[in-house]
Amino acid sequence: MSLADREKALKELGKLTSKGVRSTADKAREAELLAEIRRADGTMRAVVDDAVTQESQQASGAFWARATDEYAKRDRGSAEVFGTALSQTRDGDWFDAVASEYAPVTLSAAGKGSRLIQRVTAFPFGRQRGFVPIAPKMTAVLQPRNEAAAFMANAVTAPLFEAVKVSALVSVDKDTLTDIPPTESALNTALAAAIGARLDHVLIQGGTDGDVTVTGMIADGKTTTVGAIGFDQLADGVARVEDSGGTAEAIIARPGEIAAIRKQVDGNKLSSLPELISIPDLADGTVGIPAGTVIIADLSSVSVAIRKNLEILKTESAPEAFKVDRVFIAGRCRISSVVLADAGRVQILKVGS
Repeated sequence: MSLADREKALKELGKLTSKGVRSTADKAREAELLAEIRRADGTMRAVVDDAVTQESQQASGAFWARATDEYAKRDRGSAEVFGTALSQTRDGDWFDAVASEYAPVTLSAAGKGSRLIQRVTAFPFGRQRGFVPIAPKMTAVLQPRNEAAAFMANAVTAPLFEAVKVSALVSVDKDTLTDIPPTESALNTALAAAIGARLDHVLIQGGTDGDVTVTGMIADGKTTTVGAIGFDQLADGVARVEDSGGTAEAIIARPGEIAAIRKQVDGNKLSSLPELISIPDLADGTVGIPAGTVIIADLSSVSVAIRKNLEILKTESAPEAFKVDRVFIAGRCRISSVVLADAGRVQILKVGS
């Protein structure tokens, strides 16, 4: 229907609706006219929408071209890793990313990195090594008059620790880094997620960088061998954590083990257990937590020292990078052994005989 035909239909419809009493034929004709007008309106709307979409796409394309060209004019050194411009670094040297967020926040990577580092008690330090203060497990007494007080039995300590270096490395084409805006975000997320996932591995299993060796919760907690993992075994583990003066906050295991717990434990009982946290394997297949192992922990009683600033490294002059016109970028954090307020506050259930 053309615009002229639509106009005629509207006039005819106006005459019909102005009648005081309408016949059945008048009502049928009115319905036909309304249907024709709706079809004409729909056709016109589609034409307008197509025109608007095409114009929007053209404008968007023009904007993208302008934005990309303008973005490409910047110096590559203005690209940021962990909030720090690469121009602030020296090629081949590690540099503190002082503009980044507190390391545990960054390394959680919005749920894609560490699932534990913001749950444990983290003490920030600024150098290569530092101290972790430890509160003693002690009992208050009713002090008799003139009886010697046993101050020395309850010492607050802050032992020296050394930290392992946890690093992740990526490479990126020079033009891609400069010309494509989302590259920085992808690069930062990839580094933070990889370092964060490895941190969970260290918190659970410990590790070594060749110079320093640290221990994790599995080595330092209390281990109990069980025939299977079910509600009774989990409830007993929670009770042992509470017996040590802690509060069981989390049940930690492989994704498959967590799924099995959800399937096997009745829904009413499941709600009475601590939060279930699954720890997947690392991207290269390194086991995050051994099969048949479940950790029940008061994570607030698990202390670790972590360097408050992440470190970054950039090199374009390394022979491998220079040959292929790429930038090599690395991120690094430093973390100590875990320190438990009481070994009983981390219960390890291992399936065995």
